[in-house]
Amino acid sequence: VLMGAVSFTRLKVDRFPNISFPAVFVSIAYTGAAPTDMEELVTKPVENALSGLPGIDTLSSTSAEGIARINVRFVEGTDTNQAAIDVDRKISSVRRRLPTDIDAPSITKADISAIPVMNIALSSTKDRSLAELYDIGNDTVLPRLQSVDGVADVQLIGGLQREIQV
Repeated sequence: VLMGAVSFTRLKVDRFPNISFPAVFVSIAYTGAAPTDMEELVTKPVENALSGLPGIDTLSSTSAEGIARINVRFVEGTDTNQAAIDVDRKISSVRRRLPTDIDAPSITKADISAIPVMNIALSSTKDRSLAELYDIGNDTVLPRLQSVDGVADVQLIGGLQREIQV
């Protein structure tokens, strides 16, 4: 009991521990292709190329109309930067076997620090329209939040953005 009490009082707590979820996400667009075509022409060749990478824990994919998404999760301790480079190289090596009119593959790494810490919603009791709220958020709130030290990214989502069609 004494050792437990002493250990508990000296137990360190880290509010932001250095953790990583080594994962790389690949998204490939092929406009107008049916899900079955996406699977046969894009997803399977890319999956086969990526399956040879060292350190893969799980490899999963989703094929939808016009888009293929491949999720590559690596074992703990894998360097995500190097894994993303390896994934890019493997996709480049199989690129000549893919349809020529696909968009360039989008490769992103899982970044735990990119998870939002705060979400802010704007509403009005003065009968302001969604377009007015969007303008307030874009012209006032967004620049002020971006200027705060330590803020990595600020995104404005929703509302009605003014659009002029010609």
